[in-house]
Amino acid sequence: SVISSSLDEVITRTAPPQLSGWNIFDVYAGKGVEEHQKSVALSLILQDFSRTLSDDEVNRIIDIIVAALHDATGATLR
Repeated sequence: SVISSSLDEVITRTAPPQLSGWNIFDVYAGKGVEEHQKSVALSLILQDFSRTLSDDEVNRIIDIIVAALHDATGATLR
């Protein structure tokens, strides 16, 4: 889909190596979402094969991805 390919391009370009995969698990447009907008829910698979990631590291990775998606598409975290 257009959404998936746009997100994939941004995520692939900016995500650190600890992101081993991602998936869109919900797309919603309707009550509670601005007209001509969609709410897209993503799951991210983060892992390091040599150690456990800390909460701070995970949050930093998510912040990087959200910022890149915002810059490229105007997406915001709800």
